[in-house]
Amino acid sequence: MNAEEFEAQVFELIEREAFDPNGIHELLAALPECREDFERIKGALALAEQLPLLEPPAHLDGVLLALAAAQASTTT
Repeated sequence: MNAEEFEAQVFELIEREAFDPNGIHELLAALPECREDFERIKGALALAEQLPLLEPPAHLDGVLLALAAAQASTTT
């Protein structure tokens, strides 16, 4: 695996680390330039898991659809 492939699969590799930590650590040892990104993204995901799940305001769907319709009418 090269750095480009690693970037494309980083989320899958983070999930895989739970089941195969030695394999991921070996992979990161072979791609030291990717370790910082891996750890940064893993940390960001850990923080995101702590955020509360909130329902968006009920009117938001209508607002977004109206904006999309307005944009579509100006581009056609």
